Amino acid sequence: MRGRKPLPIALRKLHGADRSKLAKIAKYEPESLKIPKDYPIPKHLSAEAKQEWRKKFPYIRTIGLTCDLELFTCWCDAVGTFHIATRELNKSGPVYLDGKGNLRRHPWVSVRSTAVSVMLSLAGEFGFGTRHLRRLPKA
Repeated sequence: MRGRKPLPIALRKLHGADRSKLAKIAKYEPESLKIPKDYPIPKHLSAEAKQEWRKKFPYIRTIGLTCDLELFTCWCDAVGTFHIATRELNKSGPVYLDGKGNLRRHPWVSVRSTAVSVMLSLAGEFGFGTRHLRRLPKA
C-alpha cells in the first residue's frame, strides 16, 4: 500500500476530520467494541507492562478505538520489556568482556532494540507518539 497508513475513525474524529468523509469510510471499518471498565489486566504481563496497561487503557477505552486487545497487550509487553532491558543495561553497561577478554555487545542491547521496534510498529495503531499528537486540534 502506498502512502500513509490509514488511521482508525476514532483517531480521525480526534484529529478533527470532516464528518462527510468519515461517513464514507465508516462502512468499511468494524463497529467499536464496547470494552468494560473492569476489563482484567492479563496475568502474564510483567509489572512494568501492567503499569503501562493501567496508564494507557483508559485512553484506549475512552476514545473508543476498535482495537484488538491482544495487540494492545503486545504494546504493553514491549514497553515492559523495554523498561526491563534499560534497567539491566544501566546496571551492567552496553558491553562486557567475554572469557577471552574481548569486548562484546551485551544481549540486553538487542532485547531493547527489538522492544523499540515493536513499540514503533504498534504506536500508530493506537495513536501514540508525537506524530499523532501533533495532528490533534488545538484545545
